Amino acid sequence: MSYSRMVPECQQGANKLLDEKGIEVELIDLRTINPLNYDSMYSSIKKTEKLLLFTKPIQLAVLVQKLWLEYRKTV
Repeated sequence: MSYSRMVPECQQGANKLLDEKGIEVELIDLRTINPLNYDSMYSSIKKTEKLLLFTKPIQLAVLVQKLWLEYRKTV
C-alpha cells in the first residue's frame, strides 16, 4: 500500500521484483480508495499474508496502526 509520491517508486520496485525474481506484488494506491474501504485492504492482506506501507508523511503511520489492529481482530 502506498500513497501520493511514493506510488510510482513502489510500482518501479514491484516491476523490478517481477522481472528479476518472478515475485508478484499487489500494489494498492490509497488515493483510489475513497472513502477508505478497510474490507478491500484486509482482503489483500489475507491474500498475500503481508502488509508493507511505503509513505513519507508520518501521519499515515496512524492509519497503518489502525489497519493492522483491526485486521488482527479478524484473524
